[in-house]
Amino acid sequence: KRDWSSDVCSSDLTRVGSSSGAFAHWANMPVPYFISAEGSSQILNDSEFAAVQDAFQTWTNVPTADVRFNYLGTAAITRGAGDGVNLVSFEDRTFPWSSGTLAVTLNYFSSSTGITSEADILFNPNQVWSTSGESGRYDIQGILTHEVGHFLGLDHSGIVSSVMSPFGGIGVVDLRTLQYDDIAGVSEIYPRGNPAVGRISGTVTLDGQPVRGAHVVGVDSVGTPLVATVSGADGSYTLRLVPPGAFRVYAEPLDSPVNESALSEAYRNLSTNFGTTYAPNASTLAAGRTVQVAAGSTVTGMNIQALPRTASDRKSTRLNSSHVSESRMPSSA
Repeated sequence: KRDWSSDVCSSDLTRVGSSSGAFAHWANMPVPYFISAEGSSQILNDSEFAAVQDAFQTWTNVPTADVRFNYLGTAAITRGAGDGVNLVSFEDRTFPWSSGTLAVTLNYFSSSTGITSEADILFNPNQVWSTSGESGRYDIQGILTHEVGHFLGLDHSGIVSSVMSPFGGIGVVDLRTLQYDDIAGVSEIYPRGNPAVGRISGTVTLDGQPVRGAHVVGVDSVGTPLVATVSGADGSYTLRLVPPGAFRVYAEPLDSPVNESALSEAYRNLSTNFGTTYAPNASTLAAGRTVQVAAGSTVTGMNIQALPRTASDRKSTRLNSSHVSESRMPSSA
Protein backbone atom coordinates (compact mmCIF):
# COMPACT_ATOMS: atom_id res chain seq x y z
CA LYS A 1 0.00 0.00 0.00
CA ARG A 2 1.06 3.63 -0.27
CA ASP A 3 0.41 5.95 2.66
CA TRP A 4 0.67 9.66 1.92
CA SER A 5 1.88 11.71 4.85
CA SER A 6 3.07 15.27 5.20
CA ASP A 7 6.79 16.12 5.19
CA VAL A 8 7.39 19.66 4.34
CA CYS A 9 12.87 18.22 6.15
CA SER A 10 16.82 10.06 17.92
CA SER A 11 20.02 10.71 16.05
CA ASP A 12 22.45 13.46 15.13
CA LEU A 13 19.90 14.84 12.68
CA THR A 14 16.25 14.88 11.73
CA ARG A 15 15.37 12.30 9.08
CA VAL A 16 12.45 11.72 6.75
CA GLY A 17 10.42 9.13 8.66
CA SER A 18 7.01 7.63 9.18
CA SER A 19 4.85 7.37 12.28
CA SER A 20 5.89 3.70 12.51
CA GLY A 21 9.46 4.76 13.20
CA ALA A 22 10.95 3.80 9.83
CA PHE A 23 13.41 6.30 8.34
CA ALA A 24 13.96 6.65 4.61
CA HIS A 25 17.30 5.56 3.17
CA TRP A 26 18.73 3.96 0.05
CA ALA A 27 19.99 0.40 0.55
CA ASN A 28 22.50 0.52 -2.31
CA MET A 29 24.72 2.99 -4.12
CA PRO A 30 24.91 4.43 -6.71
CA VAL A 31 21.34 5.72 -6.93
CA PRO A 32 20.18 6.31 -10.52
CA TYR A 33 18.17 9.35 -11.58
CA PHE A 34 16.79 11.02 -14.70
CA ILE A 35 16.03 14.65 -15.54
CA SER A 36 12.82 15.41 -17.38
CA ALA A 37 13.75 16.09 -21.01
CA GLU A 38 11.43 19.09 -21.09
CA GLY A 39 13.68 20.95 -18.68
CA SER A 40 12.52 24.34 -17.47
CA SER A 41 10.63 26.64 -19.83
CA GLN A 42 12.23 29.58 -17.98
CA ILE A 43 15.84 28.61 -18.77
CA LEU A 44 16.67 29.21 -22.43
CA ASN A 45 20.25 27.87 -22.54
CA ASP A 46 19.60 24.41 -20.97
CA SER A 47 21.90 25.25 -18.05
CA GLU A 48 19.36 23.76 -15.62
CA PHE A 49 20.60 20.28 -16.59
CA ALA A 50 24.15 21.05 -15.45
CA ALA A 51 22.80 22.75 -12.31
CA VAL A 52 20.93 19.58 -11.36
CA GLN A 53 24.00 17.40 -11.80
CA ASP A 54 26.14 19.85 -9.82
CA ALA A 55 23.67 19.70 -6.92
CA PHE A 56 23.84 15.91 -6.80
CA GLN A 57 27.63 16.09 -7.01
CA THR A 58 27.74 18.37 -3.95
CA TRP A 59 26.50 15.50 -1.78
CA THR A 60 28.79 13.00 -3.51
CA ASN A 61 31.75 15.19 -2.56
CA VAL A 62 31.21 14.70 1.20
CA PRO A 63 34.31 12.66 2.15
CA THR A 64 32.75 11.04 5.22
CA ALA A 65 29.59 9.83 3.43
CA ASP A 66 29.19 6.93 1.00
CA VAL A 67 26.89 8.76 -1.40
CA ARG A 68 27.00 8.10 -5.15
CA PHE A 69 24.61 8.78 -8.01
CA ASN A 70 24.29 7.61 -11.58
CA TYR A 71 22.80 10.15 -13.97
CA LEU A 72 21.02 8.17 -16.69
CA GLY A 73 20.14 11.10 -18.94
CA THR A 74 16.77 12.60 -19.79
CA ALA A 75 13.32 11.01 -19.65
CA ALA A 76 10.23 11.99 -21.62
CA ILE A 77 8.11 12.40 -18.49
CA THR A 78 7.36 15.38 -16.27
CA ARG A 79 5.19 13.92 -13.51
CA GLY A 80 6.38 12.36 -10.25
CA ALA A 81 4.15 9.32 -10.43
CA GLY A 82 5.48 6.43 -8.32
CA ASP A 83 6.56 4.66 -11.50
CA GLY A 84 9.93 3.36 -10.35
CA VAL A 85 11.81 6.23 -12.03
CA ASN A 86 13.81 8.67 -9.90
CA LEU A 87 13.01 11.93 -11.63
CA VAL A 88 13.90 15.62 -11.42
CA SER A 89 11.19 17.66 -13.14
CA PHE A 90 10.56 21.37 -13.68
CA GLU A 91 7.14 21.23 -15.35
CA ASP A 92 4.84 18.99 -13.29
CA ARG A 93 1.66 21.05 -13.29
CA THR A 94 -0.46 18.17 -11.95
CA PHE A 95 0.97 18.58 -8.45
CA PRO A 96 -1.19 20.61 -6.01
CA TRP A 97 1.27 23.47 -5.59
CA SER A 98 0.87 25.98 -2.78
CA SER A 99 1.97 29.54 -3.44
CA GLY A 100 4.86 29.55 -0.95
CA THR A 101 6.40 26.22 -1.97
CA LEU A 102 9.49 26.18 -4.18
CA ALA A 103 9.95 22.43 -4.67
CA VAL A 104 8.92 19.04 -3.34
CA THR A 105 10.60 15.69 -2.91
CA LEU A 106 8.43 12.57 -3.05
CA ASN A 107 10.06 9.76 -1.05
CA TYR A 108 8.69 6.28 -1.68
CA PHE A 109 9.95 4.05 1.11
CA SER A 110 8.95 1.03 3.12
CA SER A 111 7.07 1.82 6.34
CA SER A 112 8.65 -1.28 7.90
CA THR A 113 12.29 -1.12 6.72
CA GLY A 114 12.67 2.49 5.58
CA ILE A 115 14.32 1.35 2.33
CA THR A 116 13.59 3.82 -0.43
CA SER A 117 12.40 2.47 -3.76
CA GLU A 118 11.92 5.80 -5.56
CA ALA A 119 12.29 9.51 -5.02
CA ASP A 120 11.13 12.34 -7.29
CA ILE A 121 12.12 16.00 -7.07
CA LEU A 122 9.66 18.49 -8.52
CA PHE A 123 10.20 22.23 -8.99
CA ASN A 124 7.21 24.51 -8.71
CA PRO A 125 6.75 25.86 -12.27
CA ASN A 126 4.80 28.82 -10.88
CA GLN A 127 7.92 30.23 -9.19
CA VAL A 128 10.66 32.20 -10.98
CA TRP A 129 13.93 30.36 -11.59
CA SER A 130 17.52 31.07 -12.56
CA THR A 131 20.84 29.22 -12.77
CA SER A 132 23.02 32.32 -12.39
CA GLY A 133 22.00 33.81 -9.05
CA GLU A 134 19.91 36.40 -10.85
CA SER A 135 18.23 38.97 -8.62
CA GLY A 136 14.53 38.35 -8.11
CA ARG A 137 14.71 34.64 -9.01
CA TYR A 138 15.31 31.46 -7.05
CA ASP A 139 18.51 29.53 -7.66
CA ILE A 140 17.92 26.09 -9.19
CA GLN A 141 21.18 24.57 -7.99
CA GLY A 142 20.77 25.78 -4.41
CA ILE A 143 17.17 24.66 -4.06
CA LEU A 144 18.01 21.34 -5.71
CA THR A 145 20.90 20.82 -3.26
CA HIS A 146 18.34 21.09 -0.45
CA GLU A 147 15.98 18.67 -2.21
CA VAL A 148 18.73 16.10 -2.78
CA GLY A 149 19.13 16.08 1.00
CA HIS A 150 15.47 14.95 1.22
CA PHE A 151 16.11 12.51 -1.65
CA LEU A 152 18.80 10.92 0.58
CA GLY A 153 16.53 10.83 3.65
CA LEU A 154 17.35 14.03 5.53
CA ASP A 155 14.44 15.97 6.98
CA HIS A 156 14.46 19.70 7.65
CA SER A 157 17.05 21.04 10.07
CA GLY A 158 16.29 23.35 12.97
CA ILE A 159 19.64 25.09 12.40
CA VAL A 160 18.60 27.91 10.10
CA SER A 161 22.06 28.31 8.55
CA SER A 162 21.90 24.71 7.31
CA VAL A 163 21.13 23.84 3.68
CA MET A 164 18.39 21.60 5.12
CA SER A 165 16.65 24.52 6.82
CA PRO A 166 13.15 24.83 5.32
CA PHE A 167 13.73 28.39 4.10
CA GLY A 168 15.28 29.73 0.92
CA GLY A 169 15.98 33.32 -0.06
CA ILE A 170 15.38 34.77 -3.50
CA GLY A 171 18.38 35.83 -5.60
CA VAL A 172 20.93 34.04 -3.40
CA VAL A 173 23.15 31.01 -4.00
CA ASP A 174 24.16 30.14 -0.42
CA LEU A 175 22.23 26.86 -0.47
CA ARG A 176 24.74 25.47 -2.96
CA THR A 177 27.24 24.99 -0.11
CA LEU A 178 26.69 22.35 2.57
CA GLN A 179 27.16 23.33 6.21
CA TYR A 180 28.59 21.10 8.93
CA ASP A 181 25.11 20.07 10.10
CA ASP A 182 24.27 18.83 6.59
CA ILE A 183 27.56 16.94 6.30
CA ALA A 184 27.10 15.32 9.72
CA GLY A 185 23.56 14.26 8.85
CA VAL A 186 24.33 12.53 5.57
CA SER A 187 27.47 10.98 7.06
CA GLU A 188 25.40 9.34 9.77
CA ILE A 189 22.95 7.79 7.30
CA TYR A 190 25.65 6.67 4.84
CA PRO A 191 28.90 6.45 6.85
CA ARG A 192 32.28 6.13 5.17
CA GLY A 193 35.66 5.82 6.82
CA ASN A 194 36.43 6.62 10.44
CA PRO A 195 36.18 10.39 10.92
CA ALA A 196 37.91 11.96 13.91
CA VAL A 197 34.80 12.96 15.84
CA GLY A 198 33.27 12.47 19.27
CA ARG A 199 29.83 12.50 20.89
CA ILE A 200 27.90 14.39 23.56
CA SER A 201 24.97 12.77 25.35
CA GLY A 202 22.54 13.63 28.11
CA THR A 203 18.87 14.21 28.91
CA VAL A 204 16.49 17.14 28.74
CA THR A 205 13.98 17.53 31.57
CA LEU A 206 11.49 20.12 32.77
CA ASP A 207 10.51 20.04 36.44
CA GLY A 208 11.97 16.55 36.63
CA GLN A 209 9.96 15.19 33.69
CA PRO A 210 11.49 14.19 30.33
CA VAL A 211 11.12 16.62 27.43
CA ARG A 212 10.24 14.91 24.17
CA GLY A 213 11.27 16.58 20.95
CA ALA A 214 13.56 19.29 22.27
CA HIS A 215 15.89 20.62 19.61
CA VAL A 216 19.34 20.05 21.12
CA VAL A 217 22.22 21.95 19.55
CA GLY A 218 25.98 21.75 19.97
CA VAL A 219 27.73 25.14 19.82
CA ASP A 220 31.48 25.41 19.19
CA SER A 221 34.00 27.67 20.93
CA VAL A 222 33.13 30.71 18.78
CA GLY A 223 29.38 30.31 19.29
CA THR A 224 28.50 28.63 15.98
CA PRO A 225 25.75 25.97 16.09
CA LEU A 226 27.29 22.94 14.36
CA VAL A 227 25.30 19.81 15.14
CA ALA A 228 21.78 19.16 16.35
CA THR A 229 19.35 16.42 17.24
CA VAL A 230 15.88 15.94 18.73
CA SER A 231 15.44 14.42 22.18
CA GLY A 232 13.57 11.14 22.49
CA ALA A 233 10.42 10.31 24.46
CA ASP A 234 12.57 9.72 27.55
CA GLY A 235 14.30 13.07 27.12
CA SER A 236 17.60 11.50 26.10
CA TYR A 237 19.75 12.80 23.27
CA THR A 238 23.08 12.06 21.61
CA LEU A 239 24.98 14.50 19.43
CA ARG A 240 27.12 12.44 17.09
CA LEU A 241 29.88 13.45 14.69
CA VAL A 242 30.95 16.33 16.95
CA PRO A 243 34.38 17.66 15.90
CA PRO A 244 37.06 17.80 18.61
CA GLY A 245 37.11 20.98 20.67
CA ALA A 246 35.21 23.00 23.24
CA PHE A 247 31.40 22.82 23.09
CA ARG A 248 28.35 24.11 24.87
CA VAL A 249 24.90 22.58 24.37
CA TYR A 250 21.46 24.14 24.48
CA ALA A 251 17.88 22.88 24.12
CA GLU A 252 15.11 24.91 22.51
CA PRO A 253 11.49 24.20 21.59
CA LEU A 254 10.73 23.47 17.94
CA ASP A 255 8.00 26.07 17.69
CA SER A 256 9.41 28.84 15.46
CA PRO A 257 10.67 29.37 12.82
CA VAL A 258 11.02 25.58 12.41
CA ASN A 259 8.21 23.57 14.01
CA GLU A 260 6.79 20.07 13.76
CA SER A 261 4.66 21.00 10.75
CA ALA A 262 7.94 21.38 8.82
CA LEU A 263 9.03 17.86 9.80
CA SER A 264 7.93 14.38 8.83
CA GLU A 265 5.48 12.14 10.69
CA ALA A 266 8.22 10.78 12.92
CA TYR A 267 8.24 14.11 14.76
CA ARG A 268 4.81 14.76 16.21
CA ASN A 269 3.51 15.86 19.63
CA LEU A 270 6.79 17.57 20.46
CA SER A 271 7.11 19.39 23.79
CA THR A 272 7.34 23.17 23.39
CA ASN A 273 6.40 24.39 26.89
CA PHE A 274 9.93 25.33 27.93
CA GLY A 275 12.46 28.05 27.24
CA THR A 276 15.82 27.95 25.49
CA THR A 277 18.26 26.55 28.04
CA TYR A 278 22.03 26.02 27.99
CA ALA A 279 23.32 23.00 29.91
CA PRO A 280 22.97 22.53 32.73
CA ASN A 281 20.39 25.24 33.59
CA ALA A 282 21.46 28.57 32.13
CA SER A 283 19.69 31.21 30.07
CA THR A 284 22.80 32.50 28.25
CA LEU A 285 25.66 30.97 26.28
CA ALA A 286 28.26 32.55 28.55
CA ALA A 287 26.74 30.90 31.62
CA GLY A 288 26.52 27.47 30.02
CA ARG A 289 28.81 24.57 30.84
CA THR A 290 31.74 23.99 28.45
CA VAL A 291 32.98 20.47 27.71
CA GLN A 292 35.97 19.27 25.72
CA VAL A 293 35.16 16.76 23.00
CA ALA A 294 37.90 14.37 21.88
CA ALA A 295 37.92 12.14 18.81
CA GLY A 296 36.63 8.67 19.53
CA SER A 297 35.15 9.56 22.94
CA THR A 298 31.73 10.42 24.35
CA VAL A 299 31.02 13.19 26.82
CA THR A 300 28.18 11.87 28.97
CA GLY A 301 25.96 13.52 31.55
CA MET A 302 25.49 16.77 29.62
CA ASN A 303 22.03 17.06 31.12
CA ILE A 304 19.76 20.07 30.58
CA GLN A 305 17.24 21.12 33.20
CA ALA A 306 15.02 23.26 31.01
CA LEU A 307 13.93 26.69 32.15
CA PRO A 308 10.28 27.81 32.06
CA ARG A 309 9.16 29.46 28.85
CA THR A 310 9.30 33.27 28.79
CA ALA A 311 8.34 35.91 26.24
CA SER A 312 12.01 36.76 25.67
CA ASP A 313 13.10 33.29 24.58
CA ARG A 314 15.67 33.51 21.78
CA LYS A 315 14.53 32.53 18.31
CA SER A 316 16.47 32.66 15.07
CA THR A 317 14.95 33.38 11.70
CA ARG A 318 15.94 33.87 8.11
CA LEU A 319 14.29 36.97 6.68
CA ASN A 320 12.73 37.39 3.25
CA SER A 321 12.49 33.68 2.59
CA SER A 322 10.00 31.14 1.30
CA HIS A 323 9.49 27.50 2.17
CA VAL A 324 12.08 25.56 0.21
CA SER A 325 10.02 22.41 0.17
CA GLU A 326 6.76 20.85 1.13
CA SER A 327 7.92 17.29 0.62
CA ARG A 328 5.53 14.37 0.72
CA MET A 329 6.24 10.81 1.74
CA PRO A 330 4.42 8.11 -0.21
CA SER A 331 5.56 5.16 1.90
CA SER A 332 5.08 1.54 0.94
CA ALA A 333 4.72 -1.38 3.32
